[in-house]
Amino acid sequence: MRPNPARFTGSPAGRHCLAAWALAWGLLGCESADRIAGPAPAVPLGAKALAEAERPLPAVEVRRVSYRLAFFAVDPAGQAYGAAGKTLYRIVDQGNAIEAVYTFGDPIQGVHCLANGYLFVSTDQDRWNPDTPCRIYRSADRGLTFQRVKTLRASCALWWSFASDAQNTLYVGEYGPRDRGRSKKVWKSPDLGQNWSVAFTAPDVDGVHIHRVAVDPYTADLWVTHGDGAHGATYLSPAWSGRWLWQRASQATSVVFTQEGICWGEDTYEGALTWYDRRTQTYQKTLRANREGNYGGSVYDLVQGRSGLIYAPMMKYAEQTHRPSLWVGDGRRWKLLLDLGSKEGKYGGFAQISPPDQWGFLYAEGYKIKDPQ
Repeated sequence: MRPNPARFTGSPAGRHCLAAWALAWGLLGCESADRIAGPAPAVPLGAKALAEAERPLPAVEVRRVSYRLAFFAVDPAGQAYGAAGKTLYRIVDQGNAIEAVYTFGDPIQGVHCLANGYLFVSTDQDRWNPDTPCRIYRSADRGLTFQRVKTLRASCALWWSFASDAQNTLYVGEYGPRDRGRSKKVWKSPDLGQNWSVAFTAPDVDGVHIHRVAVDPYTADLWVTHGDGAHGATYLSPAWSGRWLWQRASQATSVVFTQEGICWGEDTYEGALTWYDRRTQTYQKTLRANREGNYGGSVYDLVQGRSGLIYAPMMKYAEQTHRPSLWVGDGRRWKLLLDLGSKEGKYGGFAQISPPDQWGFLYAEGYKIKDPQ
């Protein structure tokens, strides 16, 4: 069903509740209308790391917006999309408003854009319920029409499940139920969703499902991570080889690729960020947010602005007591950008943050961020 085009400057109706997944997109305790993050001191990382810092991290401007979206994606023209409930929106007016694009039959779980501008959307009534199918749709006309191209049974494709390369090869990982026979595969389509094959299969044991799927734009290597707990692992497939190499024990849930290295966000209580140096081929944990105050939590997304700065949101589950937060850095040095406040027994924080759009803005639910280009 397509909606009549509409323009919204307030919160979209029918905002999807994600409590069943043990995540909430609400920003708890955030009362300030605007927040300008000044040149706060970098988080101390030790003498060696500080000696390598040639200049302080720049200030970043963060402002509240009147709408609340999640599941962001940006197309090659810089048009940003986001979702609320069953409806896909585009962000317009330099990030100050949104327009409805399309409404699906089930809640949106992920949005992804290919290099050629094709738009993919996944929907699922309940990502944890193996009896509710996840449907994947494709649009060749920027959301005017959609065609279903795949259905996942007993698993779900989230925003972090999608990846693609410069040749528009699409990869989709399976998230959801962790018992045997479910959520263990990464699918590959070389032809815009017309045909699919299995590119990767995780160990078929209880407790495993696919986390992050990502393509390194500098090498065309394909990365896959899976969890949970003791089952956490990271694998690398060298460009177009089809071979899979185990890399490390980690249930990483986010990644950013730079020319110098790879930054990984970890799914742990401590709010951990890990830096992989391409030159030395070594890993170093460059931030443990729980050592910098009452912070921490899982890092479900990472994104790099045009300036090169990396933005790292950290979540809080209901049973946790730390404060959800947003950090900014270069992969080796970090500073606190936003303290999002906390309420006992409530979820909080950003699960996702968008890539930069045509105006250079990045988006998290209820906020837009002006990257210092």
